[in-house]
Amino acid sequence: MNKCNTCGGKMEMYYGPWCPVCDKPEIKSISTLNLVQALDHLEAIGNPGIKRRVWESLLDYIRNDTYFEYFLGDADTSPDLYLLKSHLGLGESIVFHVSW
Repeated sequence: MNKCNTCGGKMEMYYGPWCPVCDKPEIKSISTLNLVQALDHLEAIGNPGIKRRVWESLLDYIRNDTYFEYFLGDADTSPDLYLLKSHLGLGESIVFHVSW
């Protein structure tokens, strides 16, 4: 059993060791991107059909007024995802806000 160096309590595992007594959870700020606006922007600058294609691929997963994390690691296999990632300077994942 691993003990906390601060309080001597039992360490737990959650993606790594942590003490539930001493390691108070913190609110984390995560950048979000409005999906509807991002797709409208890409259409407006000369990418016809991107909104429909991306929207249809996500319809089974999204609801109105929701947030979801989307992994862009496979963007190289999808021209639309690659454009979204490269034009907007996104990393490997993004949290999209969806509201219509």
